[in-house]
Amino acid sequence: MAKKKAARKKATKKTTRKKSVEDEEKQNPEYSQFALRLRPELYSKLKETAETASMSMNQLIQGMCEAAIDNVHIGEAQQIGGIVSTRDVPGCVFFGDLGHGVYQGQEGEPLSEQEAAEEYGPRIFEDRAPGVDYLGRKGVVWFGLDYSGRGYRKY
Repeated sequence: MAKKKAARKKATKKTTRKKSVEDEEKQNPEYSQFALRLRPELYSKLKETAETASMSMNQLIQGMCEAAIDNVHIGEAQQIGGIVSTRDVPGCVFFGDLGHGVYQGQEGEPLSEQEAAEEYGPRIFEDRAPGVDYLGRKGVVWFGLDYSGRGYRKY
């Protein structure tokens, strides 16, 4: 009996906490609202994740959106020589970090991507320029969305 009472008390605390945060968000005039249609299986996964983490669906989705939008790149991800960049393809976005090219030339001098390409040609992007080292970040693609008409896909 004591276990049931403790479980009810814990559930009440979680529910009260969720409701107070949601009430605060609803009362804040700075928030915008929009309707979102989700596939039932996606909705179930989001709901289960929020419940397991003791947060509201709104908190989960808003947090995910904030993290994603700060790392979105318009266009399709491409990797040349392992360095992540974008290719202009309407209907595509990807999330992650662009590569930032900094090279060290044969004389030890720092070179930008453009300078390295001008001096050593396209082989610089294929890691085939002898004596030239890549010093920058190669970047990373977390995931991408392609609604360009080639068929929906996540990558």
